[in-house]
Amino acid sequence: MPVLNHDAAPPPGWPAGVTYLTRSRLSPTFERARLPLLTPSSNDSAASSKVAASSKQPQSQPFPKELIKIKKITEPSHPAFGQLGLVALKKIEPRTKVLSYLGVYHTRPHPESDYDLSVLRIRDEDSTEVDATIDIALDAAKSGNAGRFVNDYRGIGSAPNCQFVEAVDSNGWIGMEVWTLGKGVGKGEELLVSYGKGWWAGRQG
Repeated sequence: MPVLNHDAAPPPGWPAGVTYLTRSRLSPTFERARLPLLTPSSNDSAASSKVAASSKQPQSQPFPKELIKIKKITEPSHPAFGQLGLVALKKIEPRTKVLSYLGVYHTRPHPESDYDLSVLRIRDEDSTEVDATIDIALDAAKSGNAGRFVNDYRGIGSAPNCQFVEAVDSNGWIGMEVWTLGKGVGKGEELLVSYGKGWWAGRQG
């Protein structure tokens, strides 16, 4: 197995073959001309675009070991049986950030991935096509953090206890975070979100 370029020592339970990130990365194929789009505060001026394009990588996001752990799903009735999930080590209060969702920034189209979250979709003003868009997403299929293990609530709980929230990191880059919902998450409970009907519809046979 090749040596993986981890950002830091992976947390306990981390799967072999996946690069552990403490900050998101840019795909080698990411168009550098699109980089200012990751900074919502930038405008169309050449000066602001230059600043955005030269900004540093997002700051390191450590694993919240005091809040959660990675757990292998051993219940046969669980939709993700044999895979991994995130479990609360203690009560996590309502409306609390648990962790960022880290991965590799890329512009779509992109090979199908179960770990791909769209962070920006806008009209492509440079295209002559009426419906042309620019779609930037974070893919954690091969490189990511523990955010990639948050499972969908369907078949597990009656409702999600967490949600994906659009965010801007300390360096000004758009991204996603996992936050608890109104009831929080109890000790020993699995963190669950809703992937959305579109995610499931795209995977129906």
